[in-house]
Amino acid sequence: MKKLFALIAALVLFASVSSAGVLDKVKYYGEGSFYGVSQSNQGATILYGTLGIESNVYENITAAFALGYTHLWGDNINYSMTGKPITDAANEGLLNNLIIVEANVAFDKLFDLDGLKLKVGRQFYGDDGSMIIYIGVRKDNPVLAVLSKKTPSPMSHITSADAAVLYYDNKNIKANIMFATVENNWGAASILNENMTIRGFDFKYLNIANMIDLQAYFYDAENVLARHYNVFGMKGTFHKEMGENKINASIEAAKGLAGGSILSNDVDENDTGFIKLDASFNMAKIGITPRLTYGLFGFGKYEVGGVTHYDKEFWAFGNYGPWLIADYDFSDLQLLNLGCDYTLKKFTVSFDWYNFSAVNSKWKATNEIDFQAKYAYTENVDFNIGIAHFFSDKSEFDVAYMHAGLSYKF
Repeated sequence: MKKLFALIAALVLFASVSSAGVLDKVKYYGEGSFYGVSQSNQGATILYGTLGIESNVYENITAAFALGYTHLWGDNINYSMTGKPITDAANEGLLNNLIIVEANVAFDKLFDLDGLKLKVGRQFYGDDGSMIIYIGVRKDNPVLAVLSKKTPSPMSHITSADAAVLYYDNKNIKANIMFATVENNWGAASILNENMTIRGFDFKYLNIANMIDLQAYFYDAENVLARHYNVFGMKGTFHKEMGENKINASIEAAKGLAGGSILSNDVDENDTGFIKLDASFNMAKIGITPRLTYGLFGFGKYEVGGVTHYDKEFWAFGNYGPWLIADYDFSDLQLLNLGCDYTLKKFTVSFDWYNFSAVNSKWKATNEIDFQAKYAYTENVDFNIGIAHFFSDKSEFDVAYMHAGLSYKF
């Protein structure tokens, strides 16, 4: 009932203030998806989305408020194929699946400086698909984003943070400093089922000679046991247009640490890193874009009682994982991805082959083949399907997968 009162109060407040002319440039926004998923004879239906309102309050002050909703029906297809129900009595009904995902105020032109902005309150943060940090609507992968073992909460695929973030944005520089508390419905915090404090910065220098972007970042997450998880790294991106064609390539490397203080490495299992290479060649005239990704994640080994271990996990806060089935931790993992996109008018078809193998240990390589197709019904609505097959080293553990649904954003 408290959620209902909060919802009504928020809507009445925004409606009354807007009609009174206090608010200016009111706009509504939202995004979400509706999917039907089938995996190895288990099935689920997934509905999630956000709906928000944003308005200028006074001169350079903007306020935003958004609600998030999630509901899942069917079998939990990610818990060893047990068929355990996703929902239970406590999570049934509209109000039990409705949360406030954004409630913030942004102050533009801080200190009268163009490009400097402070945003305070509940908000999203980061770049979708980032290996490092992303707090928002995890929309691209209906299984990994919604049913991942690391994010079992019903709201885990719409995450937000209570934060203060200082942004600076001009023609060549994009930088931000953040201090945030993340609720336990986020995967990294749910390990201890407690909130985490996250602080860090991200700095980007763009379009050097109109073809190179450089990025550097550092984040520290502190849990209730005063253990710190740190990640710092760099990324370089090359982009070059050649007539109607465009080349994109990037290399990113990061280091992870964990311990009792910032930049300490007391926990051997997290004293590791990753390196990832990406390249693509967009041939716009014929609509074909071949892609390549190669990555090493969680490499290294350590000794415990004379026994060598290879399970060093690169533990970050992002949502990278473009494949449809595989559910690997980023420990001792070597990834090779060959893919290709074909676009014709409103249709885009994608094919990907993934090879997962060990960096140091001896587990056998596995493979996955994904096929996806999207139809841009309107500027804001996409229909899509996905078909995939995961090939284990033992055929009885092979997995077949299919989804169909629609996504929207406005």
